[in-house]
Amino acid sequence: MRFTPITNSIFPITFSLPRGWKVLKAQDNNTVLVPSSSGEVEALLIAHLGLYTKTETLVKGLAASLKDLNCKNIEVREEGERTLAGKKFYVAKGQALNGQDKPVVFALYSLLSDKQLGAGLVALSQPAQGNETLRAAEELMTSLQFGSFAPSRTAATPLMGVWESSRSEGSRTSGIGGVSVSSFTRYVFQGSGRFASRSQSSVSASGEFGDFGSSLAKDSSTEDEGEFFVVGKKLVLSSAKNGTTVTDFTLQGGVLKLNGATLRRK
Repeated sequence: MRFTPITNSIFPITFSLPRGWKVLKAQDNNTVLVPSSSGEVEALLIAHLGLYTKTETLVKGLAASLKDLNCKNIEVREEGERTLAGKKFYVAKGQALNGQDKPVVFALYSLLSDKQLGAGLVALSQPAQGNETLRAAEELMTSLQFGSFAPSRTAATPLMGVWESSRSEGSRTSGIGGVSVSSFTRYVFQGSGRFASRSQSSVSASGEFGDFGSSLAKDSSTEDEGEFFVVGKKLVLSSAKNGTTVTDFTLQGGVLKLNGATLRRK
């Protein structure tokens, strides 16, 4: 039987399309597959590829995908290592409720290579399609092939340095005395191939809020660090905290547009 190979445009990782399945969407390091014969999607596979050295980091991202799919009451019933076709995987299986409060079953698969590359898979379906979905998931995972990821550091040279973006604004409304919003974003790209990022935001309002008092405020802050690479027009960020993310960026003169922010070189 002839299998259709799926090649990723960012990472040198390939896998075979499971029998009876088709690609619904492929973007950067994520590929979504659904049954070929299904009109209404009752099962899906989400393959995630990236730079990983720890199973925990990859599995954390896979588990977050379940919440992104509006799953709740997530319950893991079985987890551990399993060997398939001579490859040792981490597998977690369980059940949850989808956005319509209907029961679904899921499985999370992860496989690391000896080349700092990893592949994860989220299998999600209604209980009646559970066994067929697991068959397809295992077929995909056992077909994985890893190459070597060694992009040129020269492509990342224009990003080297410190980039910052800040914004602050305020307004007044009839019901609220005043609202102020401020944000700050900072990226540092080093010649060693390491990056560090920090993002802060603050929203405050003054006025009469009944039982909540005369003022409200909310602050948030995030930090990250790890390795970065440039592949074509994509920026690849890899960290122990957030796993691997791939994003578009544009760089013109001293202005960098990244993740919705416009940053300037410092």
